[in-house]
Amino acid sequence: MKYAILLARQRSGTGALGSVLDKHPQLKYLGEVFHPDNLGQKNNYFTHFLDKVKSDPKAALPDNAYKVFQSFLEDISALHPGKMLIVDIKYRSLHHLDGGWRGVVERPRSITESISHDLPIIHLTRRNALQSFVSGRLAEANKVWHAHSNEQIRVNSAVLNIRQLSNYIVTSEREADLIDRWTKRYKHLESFDYDEMFDIEGHLDSQIAERLAALFGVTSFTDREPTYVKQAPTDMAEAIENYELVKRALLGTDAIWMLD
Repeated sequence: MKYAILLARQRSGTGALGSVLDKHPQLKYLGEVFHPDNLGQKNNYFTHFLDKVKSDPKAALPDNAYKVFQSFLEDISALHPGKMLIVDIKYRSLHHLDGGWRGVVERPRSITESISHDLPIIHLTRRNALQSFVSGRLAEANKVWHAHSNEQIRVNSAVLNIRQLSNYIVTSEREADLIDRWTKRYKHLESFDYDEMFDIEGHLDSQIAERLAALFGVTSFTDREPTYVKQAPTDMAEAIENYELVKRALLGTDAIWMLD
């Protein structure tokens, strides 16, 4: 069965991108299938996993994880006949399909299987880790991970912890570079950044939309408008309450451009 995977870090715009993909009549965006908080939902891998283990306890063994994942997708595919499934896998969830042994920096099985079966892969980055970090803090403050309207956004600025921010920036860059290394020269890969994903109207960029249509082998996108709205102001000086402190911390580093 053919499916595609979307690789990204949290707060990279996968919700907005996924909402556009899901509007396409030949695609079905499943969201984060490995999200532990979504247990019980039909599109959650662990819901299927628990049912599988009840009938076959050996399904819980690590080496059987990918087989269970395949059966999960087969069940979901039956609900959406004729559509290609888009599986959102965050960096932090890549380990779930690994077998009993995997090296620390060895390519995860979820990526290896996709490459060996010539499945489409999207790698969505957000190289401006400062924006991503701010987006996360505002989502926590608003208690809304994906906002459908501006009425849901009560908080639009936050005080940032400098040490947490610094660690986040370094880790984000290392993780994105590692994914790039794992997928390097793969012919069925489309990689792009959050900053280039939307046009001036806030719609999915037309060129990226055409690249994705070609990657999936589907017709062109006719509706490129996301169903979510941004929580963070574009101007970081508005979004960061301790802006001057953050600016001083980033001065002289490779991350100073993130304030622009």
